[in-house]
Amino acid sequence: MARLGIDEAQVFEAADSLRDSGLEPTIQAIREKLGTGSFATISSHLKKWRELKIQESPIPKETQAFLSATKQIWATAWREAESSFEEQRKALLIEKEQWASERDHLLKEIEGLESESVSRKKELSDLEALLKKERSLNEKIKSDLQASKEESARMEAKLESSEERRKEAIERGNRLEKELAQIAKEGKSPKSSK
Repeated sequence: MARLGIDEAQVFEAADSLRDSGLEPTIQAIREKLGTGSFATISSHLKKWRELKIQESPIPKETQAFLSATKQIWATAWREAESSFEEQRKALLIEKEQWASERDHLLKEIEGLESESVSRKKELSDLEALLKKERSLNEKIKSDLQASKEESARMEAKLESSEERRKEAIERGNRLEKELAQIAKEGKSPKSSK
């Protein structure tokens, strides 16, 4: 035996029943309520039901009294919103001025720090130049000291050599004196020994 399909009246009745119960008439909800029916069939009947419901209860056109009351409500709401935000607007303006003042103060402080930084860099550059000059002078002093040490060593060597020659000269002188004394004792003249 062939299954009987559902008709438009059944879908309409199920949709009205669901809506009256406070539920949304959907394809699935209608299928569950009826216990049968294809989705395509229910969908096409439900679409028609919705179109009819829209036509049954058309939205009335606004009346002039409604429009006038709406404008008054809107104007009142706007004024209330404006006044409620006025305090916030004032506070924001004060805060904006404070931020601008603080920003200006910070910018001046940054300028001062940058100026001080330039001054410190100049001082550092001058100190580095002075240090370089002092190092160069120190190197010259070291070089001069080394040259002085070397000269001193040469002078000491010369002095030692002179001392040796002096000692030798003294010894020779002493020997000659002894020889002269000996010659004098013997009565010989130095000329005769030649």
